[in-house]
Amino acid sequence: MKLRKISTARYLPIEFYVLLLPSIVIFITLLIINAPFVSIIEHFFMAQSINAIIYGDKILLSVFFVMAVYITMKVVVSAWRAMYILAKNGSRSWAKESVIKGTISVSRSAVFVFLTYSLTSVVLVALLLQIFGAVSFVNVVKSTITLTNIDSLIFGGYLPSVIHSLSRIPYLEQAIVRSYLSLVIITPVILALLFLFNRRLFRKFTISFFLVFLIALPFWQLIPAVSPSAMYRFNLFQVPIPPNIESSMVKYPISPYLKNNIISIEDDFINPSYRSIAVSTFPSMHAAWAMIVAYYGTILFWPLGVLLVPWAIFNSFGAIYVEQHYGVDVIFGVLVAVTAIISVSYLLKVEEKYFNDKYNLFAVIDMANTDMRNLLRKANNLHARLHMWIRQSVNNSK
Repeated sequence: MKLRKISTARYLPIEFYVLLLPSIVIFITLLIINAPFVSIIEHFFMAQSINAIIYGDKILLSVFFVMAVYITMKVVVSAWRAMYILAKNGSRSWAKESVIKGTISVSRSAVFVFLTYSLTSVVLVALLLQIFGAVSFVNVVKSTITLTNIDSLIFGGYLPSVIHSLSRIPYLEQAIVRSYLSLVIITPVILALLFLFNRRLFRKFTISFFLVFLIALPFWQLIPAVSPSAMYRFNLFQVPIPPNIESSMVKYPISPYLKNNIISIEDDFINPSYRSIAVSTFPSMHAAWAMIVAYYGTILFWPLGVLLVPWAIFNSFGAIYVEQHYGVDVIFGVLVAVTAIISVSYLLKVEEKYFNDKYNLFAVIDMANTDMRNLLRKANNLHARLHMWIRQSVNNSK
C-alpha cells in the first residue's frame, strides 16, 4: 500500500502539494469552524476591493473567463471528435481507445487547472476576509505607527508626503499614478501571453503569484497596518496625528488629481458594509506582483523588459506616492517576490526528480501553445504571400 501511494504521488505536479491540497484542507477547516462560510463566498464575488487583490478587478476576471471558454470549447470539440471517430470506425478498438483517452485527458486537465487556481483564489480570499474582520483597532493603530516609525528611521521623514514634491514635474505624477493603477491591466496581459506561449513560465508565474500571497498572510495577521492615507490623511481611527507628519502634509500638499485617485482607492478598500478594514499594507502585494510580472514577462520575450522593468519601478514607487504603502512595505514586497521566484524555481527542480505526467494534467495549456504556434505560422505564411503578391503587382505595373 505504501509503495502504491508513493507511486501515485509521482503523477501529481507541484501545484497539487503547494496550492490545491492546502486549499482543500483550509476550505474544509473553514467549513467546519465557520458556519457562515457562504457569506464569505458572497463577499468574494461582491466586494470589488477583494476581487482587486486576487484577480485585479474585472479585467483579470475577464481573462480567466476567456481562458475558461477556450478550454470548455476544447473539451467540447474533443468530445464531438471522439463521437465522430467512434461512429465512423465502428467497433475498431484502437479508435475507441484513442479518442476516449484524448477526451478524458483534456477534460481531466481542464478540471485540474481551473480547480487548482479557482479554489486557491477563493480560499485565500476567505482567509484574507477572516483577517480583515478579526483585527482589533488597537492592534491596527499600533502596527501602523510602528511602520511609520520604521519608515522615518530609514528615510528620515514621512516618505509619502516628501515625494509628493514630484507633482511639480509635468506629467510625472500622472505616469506614477497610472503605473500603480495599471497593475490590474498589465497582469492579465502577461498572464494570457504566458498561457498562450509557454507552459513552464505560466506555471511559474501562477505559483509565484499565489505564493507571495501565502507568504504575506501571516504578516498581515501579525502586523495589521492600514495605508498612510487611511491613517493620517483621512484619520480613520480619530487618533492624534504626529506633528511632524501633519506639518509634512501641509508643506507638501497633494494635487487635485492625486486627491481624487486616493479617495477612489480608499473607497474600494475601506468598505463599512463588510465591517472590515484592509490591513494588508505590509508587505506590499503591488510591489511583489509587479516584480513577478516584470520578471516572467521579460523572460518570455526580452523586449517586453524595456517596458515592464520601468513600469514595475514606477508601480512600486506609486504605491507610496498614492499613500497606500510605506517605504518598508515596498522593500519587503520586493524581497517576498524574490523569495517566491527562487522558491518556485527550486520546487520545479524538485518536481523534475519525481514527476511523471502520466495524466497529462497540463494538456489544455499545451493545446493553447500548439494552437498559438499554428496561428503564428499561418500568419507568417499569409504575410509572406501578401508580400509576394505586392512585389508581383509592383513588377507587373512596371
